[in-house]
Amino acid sequence: MFAVSIANYWIKSAVAPATLERKELVYSTLFVHQQYQHYGHELNQIHFLFDQLPFTLHKGRNCIKIMEIAGKKFVVKRFGRITLANRVIYRCFRKSKARRAFDNANTLRKKGIHPPMPVGYLEINDRLTLRTSYFVSEYQPGQRLTHLPSCPHDTRALLDALGEYVFRLHQHGVFHRDLNPGNVLYQRDLDGQFSFSLLDNNRMRFERATSRARVKNLDRLSLSIDALAQVIQRYAELSGLDAFDIMREALCFHHIDLERRRFRAQLKIKLGWN
Repeated sequence: MFAVSIANYWIKSAVAPATLERKELVYSTLFVHQQYQHYGHELNQIHFLFDQLPFTLHKGRNCIKIMEIAGKKFVVKRFGRITLANRVIYRCFRKSKARRAFDNANTLRKKGIHPPMPVGYLEINDRLTLRTSYFVSEYQPGQRLTHLPSCPHDTRALLDALGEYVFRLHQHGVFHRDLNPGNVLYQRDLDGQFSFSLLDNNRMRFERATSRARVKNLDRLSLSIDALAQVIQRYAELSGLDAFDIMREALCFHHIDLERRRFRAQLKIKLGWN
C-alpha cells in the first residue's frame, strides 16, 4: 500500500515481506518522488526485473541499466558488493548509497543545478542488514567528458564552459567527491552553448568553498594537463584566484593521490586481496 509523506513530498511504499534467494525473509521499501507516483507499481518490481533488463550502460562493482515504462526511459543503478559491516551500518546508522544519491540530486535541484531528474530509490533489507539498493533517475541524453569533441575549437569552448560550471558548483558549496570525466555529462544546444549534468551523486559534500577545497576538487577532474590548464584558466578568471597557483597545487594533489593509489594496490597484493 502507499502512504504519502506530505511534509517531504515523497511517496513511501511499504511492501509486504517477500521470499527471495535462500528462502530468507526480506523487506523492500520504495520512495518515489511525488511527480512519478503513477510509476510506483513498476518501480516496486525493480529488484525482481533488474537482471532481465536488456540495456546495460555500465557493469562493474555497481550495475547501471535502462528501464522503459510506458515508453519513458529511466536509468536504474544497483549498488552492489556491500561488506557485512556496511550492510549493518547502512541498515541501522547511515543512509544507503541509493538514498544519498536521491537526496543529493534533490538538493542540487534546489540550488538551481540540474542533474538527471531523481525518480526514487528502493532498498532491500532483512531484519538487521541492507541487502542492496537501487537508485532511479530519468534518462538524460548526452556525452560524457571521457569523449571530448574532435574539433580543437569546440574542445576549447567545452573546457571554458566546464570551468564556468565547476566555479558555479563551488559558489553553491557543491563538492562532488568523484568528479571524474565519467561522472560529468554534457550537451550542446542549437546555439552552440554547452550545459552539464552531474552523475553518481551519492558521494557529495555541501560546504563552504575554501581555496584548498576548490583546488582539490578541480584535480578530481583527471583531465590531461593541457585540458586541466584550460579549465583552471577560465575558473581563475571567474574566481579571482591565480591560475598558476591553482595548477601548481592541483598537480601536487594529483601526485599525492597517485602515490596513495600505488600504496593501496601494493597493500592489496601483499594481503592477497587481488
